[in-house]
Amino acid sequence: MNSNQTSIPHSQNPSKDLLRSIVGLANQATWDLVLIEAEDLLRSYPKSPFLLGMKGDAYLQLHQLDNAIASYKTALKADPSQPHIYFNLGISAEKKGDLVLALEFFQQAINLKENFSLCHYQMGQVLCRKGQSTTALKSYDKAIAANPDYAEAYARKGLILKEQGKLRDAIENYRQALALNPEWLEVQNNLGLVLLENGNLEESICHLKKCVALKSDYVEGYNNLGLAFKENGMISQALRTYKKALLIQPDFAEVNNNIGNLLKEQSDFDNAKYFYERAIASKPVYADAYYNLGIILNMQEKYMEAITTFEKCISLDPHSSKVYNNLGTAFSCIRKFDEAIKNFRHATSLDPRSSTAFNNLGSAFANTKQYENAITQFKKAIKIDPKNAEFYYNLGCANCSKGQYTDAIPQLEKAISLNLKYVEAYNKLGRANIATNQKNAAIKNFEKVLEIQPDHGEAQHFLAISNGFTPNSAPRNYVENFFEDFASTFENALLGKLAYEIPVQMAELIIKSKPNKKLGSILDLGCGTGLMGEAFSKNCSAIEGVDLSKNMLAEARKKTVYDKLHCSDILEYLEKKPLDFDLFIATDVFIYVGNLSEIFRLIKRRNKRPGVLAFSTEHIENGEFFLEDTGRYSHSKQYIKNLCKEFNYKFAHFEIVNLRKEKGQFLHGGLYLLDF
Repeated sequence: MNSNQTSIPHSQNPSKDLLRSIVGLANQATWDLVLIEAEDLLRSYPKSPFLLGMKGDAYLQLHQLDNAIASYKTALKADPSQPHIYFNLGISAEKKGDLVLALEFFQQAINLKENFSLCHYQMGQVLCRKGQSTTALKSYDKAIAANPDYAEAYARKGLILKEQGKLRDAIENYRQALALNPEWLEVQNNLGLVLLENGNLEESICHLKKCVALKSDYVEGYNNLGLAFKENGMISQALRTYKKALLIQPDFAEVNNNIGNLLKEQSDFDNAKYFYERAIASKPVYADAYYNLGIILNMQEKYMEAITTFEKCISLDPHSSKVYNNLGTAFSCIRKFDEAIKNFRHATSLDPRSSTAFNNLGSAFANTKQYENAITQFKKAIKIDPKNAEFYYNLGCANCSKGQYTDAIPQLEKAISLNLKYVEAYNKLGRANIATNQKNAAIKNFEKVLEIQPDHGEAQHFLAISNGFTPNSAPRNYVENFFEDFASTFENALLGKLAYEIPVQMAELIIKSKPNKKLGSILDLGCGTGLMGEAFSKNCSAIEGVDLSKNMLAEARKKTVYDKLHCSDILEYLEKKPLDFDLFIATDVFIYVGNLSEIFRLIKRRNKRPGVLAFSTEHIENGEFFLEDTGRYSHSKQYIKNLCKEFNYKFAHFEIVNLRKEKGQFLHGGLYLLDF
């Protein structure tokens, strides 16, 4: 941008008649010819400010910046009162990258001509380049004061104010620019986007529609209009608009990404994934598309693919807290908690206000039984977002896991006060009430769970405990859900911290009882992850397993020791499937069944051959069976003897053994062998 001379005010300049030719050449922008003409006339008028300035203009337009600056300075020696020469010196310095010098020249021009609107505007442009946007606004204001019809100045103000988050002021300035130039495509688009960000959805749509009306192949306009439709809940219109953009430019990465976002929100994950992959194919460095694809892969439980995708995203954008947070989530889902913790920590360091990342970090610590660390992180999450019910719930659960029920109860109550339908918080509070011997409070909370969710198995089970009632068995969905969640850590917990040795003890007992060491065919009732299968597989002709939990069966299947595995309730299996086994085993299974009479009856009546029933129980001395506060059943030796008498079993063996550790102490139970 330069300010060409339009008058010849100095006596050293040639007459207008002599300059008519050079002015005409300048108007035609034939700057090489202007330079020739200027040099020719300067032979006769060597001190002509006009000619020297015109020579500088020619050099400037021909990008010979040093020559331009030299000519302008010579012009100023002849006449230092020319503001347009200082202006053009500023333009030359700016083009050379010397922004400080450019500002000095612009200021000298303004000193000579205060109402020099173009110079004020250009000073604003340079200040923006220097990152001084607030100061730039003042220059644009001065440009507008000198020229109220300066549309470009209003438009530039709009850009800065939008970046500063002053959306209403940005909108007003964009409107001023459009009032002066209604068909200015870029400003129509920018105004539409600011209106969208400000929540003026209908007006945003109106302006973005004008964009595509002004330019029918304006692909960015269709993309932005699609965004506005989506935000206004006009999903079908958004999709149609995005598709119009793709008809113009099929490889427009942002449009493909936005279609993916729209489909993701509609839970159409497969098609969302397709469009994210298209976006990446068009733009391999598109970090947002990798991020969105990773989210989809997490939702589809394709965690290893998600991890690879998030790691690619991080390579493109290593400073995004949300990416590290979701990478940590993927690692948590495959139970690689050390990696999860590392990534959640990084997420919190990048964004110390991310309550979600602190909460997720706390959950990862809780999953590794680092409860003190978990509690610390949950408290940080709460400090950032004190109205999030989930954070209080997680804090309460961590304190319950530590046995600190008195601390947990007010935290769980807080979670409920923030979400009056928080089923799991009521249930956990009920469990904490039982642990602190507050049976009436427990009853109240379990009843609330069942009011909201009548089929909640755990609440049904522990409500019975609280009321002193002993049902025949634990609810099926309680047992199933418990082991579904427990499957991946089941063995580590049992064999490690809990010192569980029943499979080995049971195998030794049974093999010792068989003189030929041949056990025949085995049915493993409640087989879990297959610990009994491992203990018996080498000493039997065939072994099958039955369990409620699909996740437990998946772990058992990995051991490759079972001939068949069945996903079924035990009673349902015994009643409906052909039974032809030599040995029935049930270890740590009857702790979820109180009344064993139907199991005994079905095995005795339906099995095609004589056999052995081997099982373990948690032990009580008196009574028949009892539902403990833990939610597990205990059985007496006398009760088992009574069942043997009723169903004609031979009571072959009983002994008291250490089942496992609980709260650091061994829990005693009964080990039984019954012949039938």
